[in-house]
Amino acid sequence: MKKLAYICLVCIGLVLVALILISCTDMSAEEIVKKMQKKYDAVEDYKGTMVVKTNFQGEVETYEVHFMMKKPSNKYKSEDENLLFVSNGKTTWIYNKKKNVVTKLEIAEERREMPEFDYGEIIKDSFEKSDIKLIGKEKVSGRECYVIEVTPENNTFYVKQKLWIDKEFWYPLEIKVDYGEFNSTIEYRNVEFNTGINDEEFEFETFGGQKWK
Repeated sequence: MKKLAYICLVCIGLVLVALILISCTDMSAEEIVKKMQKKYDAVEDYKGTMVVKTNFQGEVETYEVHFMMKKPSNKYKSEDENLLFVSNGKTTWIYNKKKNVVTKLEIAEERREMPEFDYGEIIKDSFEKSDIKLIGKEKVSGRECYVIEVTPENNTFYVKQKLWIDKEFWYPLEIKVDYGEFNSTIEYRNVEFNTGINDEEFEFETFGGQKWK
């Protein structure tokens, strides 16, 4: 009986220790979002690759976008196999590779902001007027992530998102967006922070034979 009682006490102790460790290591969805925002605020520049997969009524498309961004000057560059976007914060150039045509746009001061694929914009748009819930933990590309579900409070439209948040670097490794018949997945790969990206990267260089409009 004494041995059984001792075993029971040991088991209870182990359970209590486990509960304490869980309570210390688990975070709420709100705490995770704050960590993400703090990380983003400390970032001066970052670059990487987005793998975008869309599915509309069973028709699936996948493409890669290479990107780089620099704050607070709202400079960015993104490029896929068809289009190149370059912005120095005041002017945006859009180069259509197939047509060999460049469109130049001057940006009004009040509209100078980071593009929608900037994960800081995703944080802002997703969490300001939405219900957020931590639904689990999973691995993406071998990295530990928190999984957050985001549901808009506005019932006039229905868009649900799931985000896989890297536990170490506090940015989304993967984002899934569900619009009903249309859904998309964005996976961020090979992301590097604060590498000192040169401002020249955000100036468009003209090439022979291009047309401006």
